[in-house]
Order: sequence, then structure tokens, then C-alpha cells
Amino acid sequence: MELKDETSNFSQSRKLFLYILKIFIIWRGTLLLMHLIGLSFSQMNESSSPQERFWHWFPDNHYLDSFFRFDSFWYNDIIQGGYSYNIEKQSNVAFFPLYPILVKAIASLTSLSVPISGLLVSNLCLIFALIFVYKISNIYLNKRGCEKVLILMLVFPTSFFYSCFYTESLYLLTTAACFYFFLNKKYFWSGFFGFFASLTRVTGVIIFLAFAIELLWKYLKKKELPKRESLFLLLIPCGLIAYMVFLAWKFNEPLAFVKIQDLWSRDERVFPLITLINYWKNINFMFPQNPINSVGFLNTFFSSFFLGILLFSIVKKPLNISLLIFAFLSIFLPLSTGITESMMRYMMTIFPIFIILGYWSQKNRYFYGFLLFFFTYFLSILFLWYGNWGWIT
Repeated sequence: MELKDETSNFSQSRKLFLYILKIFIIWRGTLLLMHLIGLSFSQMNESSSPQERFWHWFPDNHYLDSFFRFDSFWYNDIIQGGYSYNIEKQSNVAFFPLYPILVKAIASLTSLSVPISGLLVSNLCLIFALIFVYKISNIYLNKRGCEKVLILMLVFPTSFFYSCFYTESLYLLTTAACFYFFLNKKYFWSGFFGFFASLTRVTGVIIFLAFAIELLWKYLKKKELPKRESLFLLLIPCGLIAYMVFLAWKFNEPLAFVKIQDLWSRDERVFPLITLINYWKNINFMFPQNPINSVGFLNTFFSSFFLGILLFSIVKKPLNISLLIFAFLSIFLPLSTGITESMMRYMMTIFPIFIILGYWSQKNRYFYGFLLFFFTYFLSILFLWYGNWGWIT
């Protein structure tokens, strides 16, 4: 009986892997076609970026070069020269170390170059991240609903960042794996992946708070005491602590990654909803010639849209409380800095929201069709804009 169960589980895992590999290849192939068509009808426009330092990793290959934009410069800077800190100008301490560590390790252990190693890390992390997201979705949804979750994630307007020289895929993998093992009460592995989540982004540490609240909720509601193994969850904030210890040792400033945010216009500390209200009040709906205004509108719109979904979900309660808290705080934390810049990129990794969308999509195919069209439409526009050095991030 056990052998039969193991064979069945292996067969299911194989089918899941092949399905995810299939949709990954279709997704990447479609983006490739879109990019090639876009290059045929447009010219590279470097004037749209507000960054002073501009660089090309593959100046003779526009397609390959499109994987390396904007923040990619900072990760490469860390890999090539380590961390630097100057309170008077933008410094790479704002970027957490796990991604550059992995990329540099693969480049050192193989004959691959740094950029190719980075793309390998990003794309492999995405494939395995989707496996964990599917498995979490399967707790709440049927098979078709789980598939819709993955498809919606891949057609989200900024999903192309998953394959770029960015941390999105790595962060999605570590957070999804952390939640998967927590929900299955395998606390050591949850703490293990949570450690790496908080070593990838500062928002990774909020997973610990989400877990603590859920365990407390279970105790108050069901008198269910946490298992002794749940102490392994204390590993989650240790990734952030390790980075702070490093910054204290190297620059005598453990909060350098916070203080440097002021130079990225994140110098305010406001209630997140105030940020959205201020942006809605100041949006020019005539959409001036500067396309950055349109991107700003989309960041504000999707932030409001996702928050609305979460607020509605409090009533329906389709997910565990820890998933909802993680989703809320993942939106609130960047909005509390007073700007909506990069919000679409941040939200693409908040997988609980996509599970909620999948939950509604399996109930209403028209809702799913609308989301599919809506997301794909803006994905095509933003991807072509980004590929031509349009400022999105």
C-alpha cells in the first residue's frame, strides 16, 4: 500500500512539474515573440530612465540585454565589487544579499558568466516557486482553480520581471516554500526557507509576524498549543538580523538599508491608505505625454485593486489568516513610504492574492476571462515599454 502511494505521489509530482514546465515555456516563448515584434516597430529609447548611470550588458543583443535593466545594475555592482555605503547618494546596501550571493556562487562554480548565471537562478527559482504555489493553492482550490492561479501570475502586467536579473523569482520561491511547509506543520523547513526570504527582501521578515498571529489565533480559538518544533520559525527573522550584523560590522550602521531609502524618494512615513488617497487626488487622467504618469496610475490602480480584494476576503475568509496578514503587510509596508512606485513589481510576488483570484475564477469563468484579458493587455504594453528602456521599476 505504501509503495503504491509513493508511486502515485511521484506520478502526480511528475505531472505537476511537466505542466508547470509547459506553461513556463509557452509564457517565455510568447514574451520572446512580443519582444521581437516590438523591436521591429520601435527604437531603443534611453531618455525615459531617470537613472544617471546607464549601462548595457549585451549592447549587440537587444533581446538578451532586455533582461538587465535598472536595479540589475545594483545587483551586478554587489557581485563585482561588494557592498558600499554613502549616506549622500544612492548605494547598493538597499539591496539584500541572497540573490547576488547565489549568482556569484553559480558563476564561480561553473563556466557561466554572471549575467547568464543570474538568468539561470531567476528562471529555475520561478519554476520551483510555481510548484509550491500550486501545492498551496491545492489546499483551497480544485485542480482547475490551481491552474488558473499560475496562469494569472504569469500574465500579470509585470510578470516579465520573473525572468530578469531581479529577485522576484527567488523571493517568490522562498516565501511560497516557507508557507507551504508551515501549513503542513513542517516548521524546520518553514524556518529554513523563511530565513532565506528575509535575506532576500526586508518584507520577508513579516512572515514571522503572520505565523505568530496564526498560532496565537489557533490557541485562543481552539486552545491548540504550538508544537515545540514551531521554535524553528525563529529562524525567519535571522536572515534580516544576519544582514544587519554584516552592515554593522562593515559600515557601523545596521540600519543602512533603511536610511538609504530616503534617496529613492522613500523619505516619508505615512499610513498606507493616505498614500493611495494622495496619488488618486493628484492623478492627471488626461495622461500627459510622459509615459511615467501612466505607469504611476497603474501602480496606484493595482495597489487599490489588490487591497480591495483582500478587504473583501476578510469577509469570505477563503485563506488561512497568516496568508491574509502576509498579503496585507506586503502591500502596506512599501505604501507606508509615501509612494506607489514599483508597487506592481512588489505585488506580483504576493501569491495569496492570486489564490484568492483563482478562488473566484473557479466560481465564475467570466471573471477569469476578464482578468486574463485585462492582465495580458497591460503585460504586452508594459513589457514592450520596459524592453525599450521605459521606466517601470
